[in-house]
Amino acid sequence: MQGINPAFFVSFILLFFHKKEYKRVVFGLSFYLRWLKAIKKIADIAREGKKALLNEDWDELAYLMNKNHEIQNSLADSGEQNLYMIKVARENGALSVKLAGAGGGGTIIALTLEPERTMKVLKEAGAETFVEFAPDPEGVKVEEEKALKSEIV
Repeated sequence: MQGINPAFFVSFILLFFHKKEYKRVVFGLSFYLRWLKAIKKIADIAREGKKALLNEDWDELAYLMNKNHEIQNSLADSGEQNLYMIKVARENGALSVKLAGAGGGGTIIALTLEPERTMKVLKEAGAETFVEFAPDPEGVKVEEEKALKSEIV
């Protein structure tokens, strides 16, 4: 990982406005160093996750996904609705659940061996859209457009 000059990140300033008052929060070098350490851990987890996925080691992948989520959530609040959906999925068949991306967008990723059960409770909890992926040893396939059109019709 290429180094970043710590002097560049001496302070981050966030302003919170509430009831005509504001609070100024300054994040200094210690926050920056904590953030860098967390990002390195996330990168390490991603490499280990790739190995677990290729080896179809679902328990290890679940552990790593949950660890990744803990780190992400420690850096910034994942949002009440995201955390609720994560809790619901974990309590209903998901081996692990984490944010997709940085959070805030309302998208989670669940690793489950019981997809019907997990999707049912997530839908009851307010989830609107599901994209289901299954491990496929053949990987991504490119099909000709003609073949796709004939299947749709």
